[in-house]
Amino acid sequence: MGVYDMTKGYVTNATGWNRKDTKTSSVAAFEAGFFMTAVTVALWDMICTKLMNQPTDAKLYDGFADLAKTTVHADGVLGFWRGFIPIWARFAPKPAGHDSVIVWVKHINQQGWKRRGSRSSG
Repeated sequence: MGVYDMTKGYVTNATGWNRKDTKTSSVAAFEAGFFMTAVTVALWDMICTKLMNQPTDAKLYDGFADLAKTTVHADGVLGFWRGFIPIWARFAPKPAGHDSVIVWVKHINQQGWKRRGSRSSG
């Protein structure tokens, strides 16, 4: 959520859109999901998958450091992000949808309270 909130501030400053606008929330959620997938999920998902998929009878890696060294030698640093698009496509809809729905519910809730407050009693 911290990445989402910071991204929302950047989107607001860059575009001039209202911070509570649905399009601001959608763009911020998309960017935050992309950033979090690129920085954390893709890297660790690839490392864990390679470690778990090595054959039981022939150990290919002696742990994280050995796997990292082998990956950099074989594929370069970008080898850690091989398969990024499918990983991102799997993870991105959840935070984007989640953050957009939360903002939408807050908006609907605030509109409801404004209407209730404007009613006169009696």
